[in-house]
Amino acid sequence: MLVTSSRFTTAGAALAHLDLGLGVVRSQSPSLAALCARYLLIESRPSQAMFVIPDHVAHTDPIVERFEQWARARLAQGFSMSEAASAIGTSERTLGRRMQAVLGKSPLAYFQDLRVERAVHLLQTSDE
Repeated sequence: MLVTSSRFTTAGAALAHLDLGLGVVRSQSPSLAALCARYLLIESRPSQAMFVIPDHVAHTDPIVERFEQWARARLAQGFSMSEAASAIGTSERTLGRRMQAVLGKSPLAYFQDLRVERAVHLLQTSDE
């Protein structure tokens, strides 16, 4: 992520030097920066949010981890709260509370996130 103040420009993250370099070029010529990014195969990243790894947090909670495993195995079949809770050995209410506490979202919202993640992966890596 590139951060610019009055006199300074900084960047943070593993490949921040790319953002920083493109940011410096962009301040002089946005079109040249866009061309450089295309040649270097650097996608536009206005936010680092797309790189957040929510399942790292999820794996610290056994109920959330079991739900994720169940959900990933059933992405094509669709979501059922009662089936999910039964399959992982908890109540619907407990599953909902734990998901909210650990990830800040409902089981359905997390299931939808996993489906989008899978769709993006397929778009980027296959012809499907």
